[in-house]
Amino acid sequence: ICAPGSAITSVPNWTLNKSDLMNGTSMASPNACGCLALVLSGLKQGGVPWTPQSVHRAVQTSALQLQDGPCAVGAGMVQVDACYDYLNAHK
Repeated sequence: ICAPGSAITSVPNWTLNKSDLMNGTSMASPNACGCLALVLSGLKQGGVPWTPQSVHRAVQTSALQLQDGPCAVGAGMVQVDACYDYLNAHK
């Protein structure tokens, strides 16, 4: 999967010089982890059983396939709502 990794606005202003932008894997990885944390939190709250394998399958199956650009790799862009819905439908 891929996740947004450029021009992330949650980077504190005090860490940036006026011309610096935070981009790349160091921004995309926390984004992807946060997306999965949202999914797992919703599953826990709803009492939906899950396994690491089922989450892996759901993330890949529900990813938005991108056609062009540098993010058009792997299964596609992670989609929180579609992943959660997939896991609910395949309990």
